[in-house]
Amino acid sequence: KILVTARDNIDRLARIINELLDISKIESGRVTLKRGQVDILDIVKRTVFSFEGKIKEHGLKIKTNLPAKGIDVYVDEDKVIQIFTNLLGNALKFTRKGFIEVSVVDSKEVVECSVSDTGSGIANEDIPKLFSKFQQFGRTAGAGEKGTGLGLSIAKSLVEMHKGSINVESKVGTGTK
Repeated sequence: KILVTARDNIDRLARIINELLDISKIESGRVTLKRGQVDILDIVKRTVFSFEGKIKEHGLKIKTNLPAKGIDVYVDEDKVIQIFTNLLGNALKFTRKGFIEVSVVDSKEVVECSVSDTGSGIANEDIPKLFSKFQQFGRTAGAGEKGTGLGLSIAKSLVEMHKGSINVESKVGTGTK
């Protein structure tokens, strides 16, 4: 039990250090994208698969709403996985019942990817601050997974480096997209 606790704390500290390093590199302009043609659906499927166990452990369902045909995009695959990982991680943290859904829509002009949940939602007054560094909303004392408040800021920066945009829709008590 002591070793499991120690391992979990080491993992948490490693995540904090990595997020601090990521945001530092982004802010200093030292992040370069290694773009290539990849199927965004493949990225989504692999990332969702990596979360399936944790999502089921929490008694939640995972849904995907994906087109039948693949969608090739010119992106940095690792960075897009990091974006989805941050978004799915947040959805998991703040969803106690219901489901998390990942959707991809190809409108020819743009590929829209979304992660939505049936979680606690975000108050309207907090939405403008959501992608700021070190912002945390709804954090409670005691046991449970804690974050640094950097994940969404990193996700936003990485999306914008790909010339994309990131938005949020949320209603307290209903969920977030």
